[in-house]
Amino acid sequence: AAQPGGGGAPPAAPPAGLRVVVTGAAEVSAGGRGDTHMVYSLEVEGQRRPARTCTRRFSAFVELLNRLGREAPGERVSREARGCVDGWKTRLLVEKRHAGRGAKAPAIVSARVALLQRMLDELLAFPEICSSAPLAAFLA
Repeated sequence: AAQPGGGGAPPAAPPAGLRVVVTGAAEVSAGGRGDTHMVYSLEVEGQRRPARTCTRRFSAFVELLNRLGREAPGERVSREARGCVDGWKTRLLVEKRHAGRGAKAPAIVSARVALLQRMLDELLAFPEICSSAPLAAFLA
């Protein structure tokens, strides 16, 4: 099996036509104190719904992985899917620590867009993840 973000064979097409594309990022205001943070734009198609766009912070991707990792034990999640989720949790933690305060630099943002796209592509290759409550909430 390919390591997260390590290349290898391209992921299989997501089931039920679900497609999520990270289309870019933007710096937005956080509260009224002059603080800003980055949000990543997602274009979501499929799941028998019209195409839509949503934005998520980097931390929301980390939380998605945490929620997927906490799926109820009764849920049918393959060992491969769990391994993928665990690998990406580690990768995003390393990325967050590495970027630190430089997370708004154009080169970091561009690299993160590509990284998040790879992560979503790999996760969406698993039908059990595509139909999970954590992913549905993330894409809502």
